[in-house]
Amino acid sequence: EEEIRFFFGYSGWEQGQLTKEVKENSWFIGDANSEYLFEEEPKDLWRTVLRNMGDRYRVIANFPENPSLN
Repeated sequence: EEEIRFFFGYSGWEQGQLTKEVKENSWFIGDANSEYLFEEEPKDLWRTVLRNMGDRYRVIANFPENPSLN
């Protein structure tokens, strides 16, 4: 009750586009975990979720925010 976070934005797809993108593996799809929302700092959320999805995603989680700085 003492903390609240808002995550908002907008994404739009034409009919069938999202289904096609999911079939093409264009999205990382993982299990929801409410602990992430309030126990992780927003700046660390993306990396934490990817790391917890397993080895395949850990490499992506460690990409620099700006790849040109790598």
